[in-house]
Amino acid sequence: MSLPKRLLIKPGQGSKTDKSAPPSFTDPVKEGDREENPGSLEQQNSAGNTPVVAAEVVATDVQVVGVVGLPDISDYRARRGLQSQMEANQLLRRTREILRPHIGDLGEEGLQALVSDIDAANRDYESAFDTLLDIGRKLNSIRRITGHGGYRALLAEGIVRIHETTASKLRLIAGAWDEGKIPPSLQPAVPKNLSGAYLIATLPADKIEPTMRALVQEGMLPNGPVREIQAAVKRYRDEEGRRHFGIRNEIARKKAQIAKLTAEITALETALAQLQVVSEEKEGNVADK
Repeated sequence: MSLPKRLLIKPGQGSKTDKSAPPSFTDPVKEGDREENPGSLEQQNSAGNTPVVAAEVVATDVQVVGVVGLPDISDYRARRGLQSQMEANQLLRRTREILRPHIGDLGEEGLQALVSDIDAANRDYESAFDTLLDIGRKLNSIRRITGHGGYRALLAEGIVRIHETTASKLRLIAGAWDEGKIPPSLQPAVPKNLSGAYLIATLPADKIEPTMRALVQEGMLPNGPVREIQAAVKRYRDEEGRRHFGIRNEIARKKAQIAKLTAEITALETALAQLQVVSEEKEGNVADK
């Protein structure tokens, strides 16, 4: 069996190769190539003039090992870089569309500066929550080393400069996060603030997943106002409480029915036994005669 050919494909070449000329980093995509190679794929940057992704090779005996002038898509960093650029372009476009009815056109430089601030704020918001988690983990470590008494003494003397109530919330959130009480698949939906995360972390372990999934479905998590999340959690608890109350009442009613039926069965069995005795006595009297 022959090994597949290993080729480097230039942007716009599709499945054709030119052995007579070395591949070029700047060869343009020709209109002829587009027409002759309907299977080739191109993605362009926001300016619409620079090919970013090269052709698809259809031939079965050819193995594509790279694209000249483009990053190796098997390289993780290249993929992440391309994804980040696409996300940035999408953020620019969406921000421009949202703001145009309100403030008109900011211009390219103004829009870039604004989006840069938005992106930085989003990143800092995420990293702020990561910092809260790390503080909680460190406090849990301190408490494990010093014990309950030693830990309280450090707080009381101001050696640990975090208020005891806040420290307790941070420890609880970190513990719920690291010990799996909050399922890893739902951790991205946890509110990225102390109050919201604490509210989720303090739910009973068997209630966290169904409650979070319901809140996600309602659009409450992860970014809903804490008061609205609290109201929704209370509503779920009340509804569950009513269901539990109804089920407990039904169980009590069924047990009462069972008790009544048991008493009736007992009475019938007693009557049957008495009839059996009378019948046996009659049979004995007949035999004596």
